[in-house]
Amino acid sequence: MKFIFTICFALHVLCAVAQNDTLVATPSGKMLEVTPVEKITDTPARYNPNIAIRRSALVPGWGQATNKKYWKIPIVYGALGTTTYVFFRNLKQYRESKEAYILATDGDESNDILIKQPYFTVKDQPERIRAFRNEVRQNLDYSVLFFIVFWGLNVVDAAVDAVRGAERFRGRPVAVRAIAVLYTNRMQVVTTEASGVKTMEDLKGKRISTGAPGSATEVMAFRVIEAAGLDKDKDLTRERLGVAESVNAIKDKKIDAFFWVGGIPTAAVTDLAATPGVKMKMIDHAEVVDAMNKKYGPLYSKATIAQTAYPGMDKPAQIADVWNVLVVRADMDEKLAYAIVKTMFDKQADLIAVHKEAASVKLDTQTNANTPIPFHPGAVKYYAEKGVKQ
Repeated sequence: MKFIFTICFALHVLCAVAQNDTLVATPSGKMLEVTPVEKITDTPARYNPNIAIRRSALVPGWGQATNKKYWKIPIVYGALGTTTYVFFRNLKQYRESKEAYILATDGDESNDILIKQPYFTVKDQPERIRAFRNEVRQNLDYSVLFFIVFWGLNVVDAAVDAVRGAERFRGRPVAVRAIAVLYTNRMQVVTTEASGVKTMEDLKGKRISTGAPGSATEVMAFRVIEAAGLDKDKDLTRERLGVAESVNAIKDKKIDAFFWVGGIPTAAVTDLAATPGVKMKMIDHAEVVDAMNKKYGPLYSKATIAQTAYPGMDKPAQIADVWNVLVVRADMDEKLAYAIVKTMFDKQADLIAVHKEAASVKLDTQTNANTPIPFHPGAVKYYAEKGVKQ
């Protein structure tokens, strides 16, 4: 019986979790700075996680039908149906064993014809009957638990499918506008002296990590690799690891280099640089910025990582960085957009107290050159008052 539970559970879990390991809350979840404006979409009912959750919670399989994942519906009902059958079967056995125990403890052999076969006779010891009854009761509890779990997985599975659909930028285009250029994320291409890698061209034939699947690091890494004249599929052996995993892998000599988009310094990279016996190196790649901007628009800029950023650096690193942009719907009220921007700058000291990166938000970076997304009229009005030439 537990084997049946296990098989049903495994099938339903595979159905629920055979998805991308990165879930996003919005259709533009792969970071707006690398998402063309025309591809940002509104989420129709088919890809709305909230609708999927409500429908699947009310009627199993409804959310899957909404997402047009019809092949999953038999799995949902198969799992729930099996646990329902097992529940009533165990309930019947429990009642029969309870009755058998009562009759067996009477000591009246004439009760033999009243005891349901094939489970017991009055000649059975009451202790054995009681042990069987307890086992059946445990199976009853298991069947209820698995029914609840399967119902929950049905809800989660429908929600995940909805999120994945939204992530693919399906649906109606949404007009958005920028209200502030915030701060930059910096592309760090990290290797070690032992790898022998000194330039982007040296990565050919090497094993590298391009970041977690679907992450902003992976998107930008692919573009840097492409702009450097390399084919990410043919010229490299790729792993898809987060920054902490990449650092561990390079320490263990499982990869030769890794890409990471983040602030300076990044704790995991600092850990690598400070590791005894390891000489960390940064690979210069600022030369690819022009090619990236030519293909993808004015998203990227050339920057420098100071020699003092990480322990043991021999020289500054010439890199590419990308602006984070704060956006709103194009139909936001002009007065509200103006008020948001004004509050950001008027209360900037308070924001810096919460996070130091807020100090990077400056009036002189609020230009059209730093974002492919047009500024909202409310933001334009505020910046004009401050003398910013956009």
